[in-house]
Amino acid sequence: MFKIFDCSSTAIRSTLLVLAVLQLAGCGSPEDRAQSYYEHGMKLFSERENAKAAIELRNAVRLKKDLIGAWKALAEIDEASRNWPRVVADMRAIVELAPNDLSARLKLGRLLLLAGSSDEALRLTNAGIELDHQNADVHALKAAISFKLNDRAEAVREAQTALELDPANADALMVLAVDRLGRGDAKGALALLEGASVANAKDNGNNLGLQLLKIKLFGQT
Repeated sequence: MFKIFDCSSTAIRSTLLVLAVLQLAGCGSPEDRAQSYYEHGMKLFSERENAKAAIELRNAVRLKKDLIGAWKALAEIDEASRNWPRVVADMRAIVELAPNDLSARLKLGRLLLLAGSSDEALRLTNAGIELDHQNADVHALKAAISFKLNDRAEAVREAQTALELDPANADALMVLAVDRLGRGDAKGALALLEGASVANAKDNGNNLGLQLLKIKLFGQT
């Protein structure tokens, strides 16, 4: 009888021990759980399982907000699905974590400009100029923002600065061309674009924008 009791007690203790271990395993630190979510999410991302990867990565940044690799992957996933509000949120997190990342700052600035948040875009761009005043793209973005804010004099100055640094900068060329068009000088705007080396423009989207603007100018001349 005592042996039966001892065996039962041993079984109960073993069961309780296993349950305790399992409970502890599921209650790791937030950092450990975040890292686990992150690693699993990045694995899914590398396998192009974007929907599943996004769930894991958002769990990771919910527990540990400074996982910049997770934010960058989320930005790619959200951009691929054209979820622009989420892309903006992702890029805000990246810029906050890496304020010296000029390419991230430029991308967020362009998105904010397109979304109509010109003032915030201008603040980002001014900080970008302080980081690297020799970067033509930053000056071109400020030119576009200034134009949007109806500060045409500043827009022209910034566009000219961008072109001094990069004579084929498509954004700067478009700002100057639109400014000339707005002053009734369609031929001057067209001449400006015709003199540009579109093939050397860095971005295919800008190439398309230049071509469309040239078509419009041809129609007006």
